[in-house]
Amino acid sequence: MLKELAQKINDQTITDQDLEKFQQHIVEMTLRTLPNTIEYLLKQTASVQQLSEDFFKRHKELQEHKDLVGQVLERTEAENPGLDYERLLDKVAVKAKSRLGSLKTIEKQPEKRARAIDMDKALGDL
Repeated sequence: MLKELAQKINDQTITDQDLEKFQQHIVEMTLRTLPNTIEYLLKQTASVQQLSEDFFKRHKELQEHKDLVGQVLERTEAENPGLDYERLLDKVAVKAKSRLGSLKTIEKQPEKRARAIDMDKALGDL
């Protein structure tokens, strides 16, 4: 079908009927692949969910800080493109724990907490 269509385009003999036939062929091919695509996406989603569950089982202290872990994951993934997920999650755990420790230190020291709040206000204005 594609060779025939390409030949008609080259010969400048393509008709509206040829284009409609080609369009129908593309739609049919797309619909045939749709179940496989959906199955793949469902498997990927389940895999990511399992990775997340495993991560938080190993790092229980981070369970209540999923937003923080998500931010660290996004940044770490951007800084390490192509890194396999196991190693990426190991880096995320270390960085998230470090950041969490820093936040707890700030919370314990009123003057640092005040500066951190002022910094948040300043950054919020940007």
